[in-house]
Parts: sequence; C-alpha cells; structure tokens
Amino acid sequence: MTVESQSRGDRKMNTNNFAFISGNGSFEFSELVLTRLNSLAGTEFGFLHLDSDYFGDGGPDFYIPRYDLLKGRHVVIFQSMTDLELKDEFLTLVWAAKHQYGAVSVIGVLPFFMHRREDHAEKMEEINRSRFFANQLAAAGASRVIFCDIHSQQVITNFKTEGIDVIDVDSAPILAEQIMSLVTLARTNGVPVAVDSPDFGSIYRAVSLARALKVPVAIGKKFRSATGAIKLSSSDDELDSLRQEYPDVEFLNDSSLNSFLIIQRDDEVSSGDTSQKRAAHLLDDIQVNEVVFCGTHAVFNRGWRRKFVRAGVNRLSRIFLANTIHRDYRKQTGGVITNVDVSPGVANALYLTLAQL
Repeated sequence: MTVESQSRGDRKMNTNNFAFISGNGSFEFSELVLTRLNSLAGTEFGFLHLDSDYFGDGGPDFYIPRYDLLKGRHVVIFQSMTDLELKDEFLTLVWAAKHQYGAVSVIGVLPFFMHRREDHAEKMEEINRSRFFANQLAAAGASRVIFCDIHSQQVITNFKTEGIDVIDVDSAPILAEQIMSLVTLARTNGVPVAVDSPDFGSIYRAVSLARALKVPVAIGKKFRSATGAIKLSSSDDELDSLRQEYPDVEFLNDSSLNSFLIIQRDDEVSSGDTSQKRAAHLLDDIQVNEVVFCGTHAVFNRGWRRKFVRAGVNRLSRIFLANTIHRDYRKQTGGVITNVDVSPGVANALYLTLAQL
C-alpha cells in the first residue's frame, strides 16, 4: 500500500495527539512540509505561533504563547540549523516542550544540520561537535530526528549512540525526476550519461541517484594540500573496492567518460570550488559533453559566487539545488540555479513516523 493510499484508508491521525512548531530557520520549507503532510494524512495541522524577539542586551527572546497545547502530545519541531543562534533556539524549544510543558515526545526535523562535518572520532584534535550536539539534544528531550541528505553516515551513528532514532531522507528520487528530461534527451541524441561523485564522501548519494536514473557512476578523488588548496585526481585504484561494495552499480574510469553527459551529485555547496575543478577536469582533460550539478544544501560560504556561479568560472551547464536552506535575495542568482523542492520527501518520512505513534 502506498503512502497516499494509506492516508485515504481507515487509519486517520488523531489531530489531538500532535503539535507542530517551526523555528526561524527556513520557515518556508517547514510550511511546505506541513502542507504536504496534511495532504497525506487528511488533516489540517497548523503551526503553533512562535513569538520571537530580542532582549535589550541582544539575547534571543522567544516563547510559545499556546504552550498549553503541548502537554501530552507528540511535538514536532522544525529547524534548518545554519548558525549558532538557530541551534540555541532549537535546543531551547526541544527542552521547553519536553521538560517544561510536558510533551510525550519531541521529534526534530532538521533538513540542514550545521555540525555535519565535525563528526570524526579519530580526529582527537577536533571536538566532535556532531556527537556533542546529539548528546545535548538527547538531554533536552528529543527522541527522533529527521535529516535530509546528511553529510555522513558517521553523523547518524553519533545520534544513535546517544539514543536518538534517525531518519535520513534521500532526495535522489526527487532530483532524478527533476533532471530526467535532460537524461532522456541525451539518450535520444546518443549521448551516454553517468553520475559523478566529486569525492568519496558523496559516493552513496551518487549511487542512489545513479540507481534512480539507471546510469553508471564515476568518482573524483579530492585531497587538500598543506596550504589547504583542493586538488583533484582520478580514482582508478579505488574502483575495484567500490564495485565489490555496490555490485549492482557500474563504475567507470575517468578515461571512459569521453562525450558523456555527467551529473555531479553532492550534498551541499559551500564554496563550489571542488565541483568547478572537477567539472573543468572532466571538460578539458576528459572531453565530456557537459556537466550538470545536483546538490541539496545551499550553504554558500563567503566568496561562493566567485568560485561557483560567476561568468568565467562556472563550467556547469545546469545547476540544481534543493530548498532545505532559505536563499534570500542576496543568495539568488538570476536563474543560474534551479530550485528543487524536496519537502515531499521530508513530509513522507514525517508522515510514516507519526503514523506509528
């Protein structure tokens, strides 16, 4: 039975069991998710108002006027956590819902998670902020989190170690649907297609998209020099191990990609430097036909325009980015980037989670 048909069946959610709050990180995305959830569940859920302001000394001052609606309910709190203020807001809301206002459980929906890279237990010189946050979140009272294309499997392990159930939504089906017309057109014109992973950290995302498109996978090997500059090289020596790990997927050497349409797949764009260097290598050295980029999180660190989208730098024929992070006018590109709405995937995961409570 599909998610849609189940929502029309005899199992209907009791609206009195749930309450929904959105933090100030990407409220637009939260609204899209809740609208989709209502469509799936046949409900009319709305957000409890979050009254947000600042104290005179600059400290955040926010509260939930209808706090009485949290007692005895499963509370869902949305937050795209892009900075420390939003992190503090999220933790505070979780703690208040659970420990001050008596929520039965708290589910965090975190489409973007800022500590996604600080997750390596083997790097003793680096504070493992991923696990530290998971520890804080467990103490605050959250029992489940929903991510979207989390940066690494290690982040999921860190949360599970702290006793928090994790769902990581894979946006590959939605991205595949968005770019399928490009793939179909290429095939019609006799152009072969492959999904490319800019580094090994994104290989499982590339594999997921390649399966959805029914195409092979290529991979670039990224490493940083002593100066911190990113360099790219071919990864022929690694392909055998990948073939063993993913026996249903075809892996190609760079040298096999001549005249291909390449679909780059990554979880985020920070500066865009890696993607553009990989694209330049494929276009200039391998002579691929064109390179299209598909990513999830528009992080956009300082200087990203100069390294990713400006004329003379951008070698990508199309750029598709999901909407997990709000892009205000300063981060718009006049149509260079195509927005992809991945809220249906998050809504489906949330629906299936709530239906079991």
